[in-house]
Amino acid sequence: MRDLSRKDNFYIRLTVISSFIIIITINIISAINNYGMEGDEVFSYISSTSLGGFKGICYLDDQTWYGNEYFSNALVTTGTERFNYKMVVENQSMDTHPPFYYLLLNLITSFFPGQFSRWFGIVLNIALMLLVWTALFLLFQHFLNHRYLSIIFSTIFCCSRFSVNMVLFIRMYVLLMALCLFQSWYHLKLFEKMSKTEIFSLHKYWKNYLILIIISILGAWSHYYFIIYQCLISSLFILALIHQRKIHNAFSYIGSLIVSALLYIIIYPAALNHIFLNTEEGMLSTNFSKEVLCLMKFFLCLSNMINRSLKAF
Repeated sequence: MRDLSRKDNFYIRLTVISSFIIIITINIISAINNYGMEGDEVFSYISSTSLGGFKGICYLDDQTWYGNEYFSNALVTTGTERFNYKMVVENQSMDTHPPFYYLLLNLITSFFPGQFSRWFGIVLNIALMLLVWTALFLLFQHFLNHRYLSIIFSTIFCCSRFSVNMVLFIRMYVLLMALCLFQSWYHLKLFEKMSKTEIFSLHKYWKNYLILIIISILGAWSHYYFIIYQCLISSLFILALIHQRKIHNAFSYIGSLIVSALLYIIIYPAALNHIFLNTEEGMLSTNFSKEVLCLMKFFLCLSNMINRSLKAF
């Protein structure tokens, strides 16, 4: 039995490694055949590598000619810009997005001072796509309880045209996808524990609450749309706990979300201005309300589909 178990684990590991090689190879080949950069991708580099961020670099109103060298220098890390995470946070506080992705990009570019390459961002996104694969595998394994099928389905998704396009687009969306998936999986595991435990106390289960808080903060630090997703999944989670009459656990969960929000604001106070006062991307923008409405319609349609499927069985 032990030999069979060892053999099975060996083949599982071999399949996982093969899947990673396939994902990496497809993305590298696609990147080689992809040319040019979209404006937002350029802004990703400037926000990660330059003092003043893209607004300080690009919004020029002094009627002066700036040569190629000025903009080339804006795309690379030199001197005090290397490993300068305070600079990145300040840059993003003047922008409309949180800084997590740009901090990671600054980390990579800092190892190559004075050099620019699309591959810095693409390699980062490939690594993040492997995290997406991991989160998907955990989700599929939870529902299917079949490791090989979970590996196959996760690999198919990560090799899809959608996923490859996300990798080639040097922005924070692969990171956002990974954190949303991890949050989904962790909520499933947390619900299993909470539904079986009468009182899910902080003293006994502090590690579970800590992981929840960390994922919540990192998710909101990747993109503000994570907060919308968090609100939706948390609402379902709380309703499910109330349905099971786990009121104490529901309040404990709500408490952990409040702690996450407070810590997030303390760590990144610029988020308040971005979310509530920014007229371009924040809650005051028309685009925000339209996108929230689209998300609500999507989840409503998804809920109807699930209900119909359950009735069919």
